[in-house]
Amino acid sequence: RTATVWKTLSPFWGEEYEVHLQPTFHSVSIYVMDEDALSRDDVIGKVCITRDMLVEHPEGKGWVA
Repeated sequence: RTATVWKTLSPFWGEEYEVHLQPTFHSVSIYVMDEDALSRDDVIGKVCITRDMLVEHPEGKGWVA
């Protein structure tokens, strides 16, 4: 979980994470959520990264669309 970036439509976190995956994994999903004080947090973005994508780009640098 990252820190919350408040009051912007263009948040920037500048954080890096290292994830250790099992050798048999097929894909990993990353969700971006807003944070609401009075209601439920909402998913505002999601990316699914497959094993094939990581084989093609092992350093994980770049954009995923």
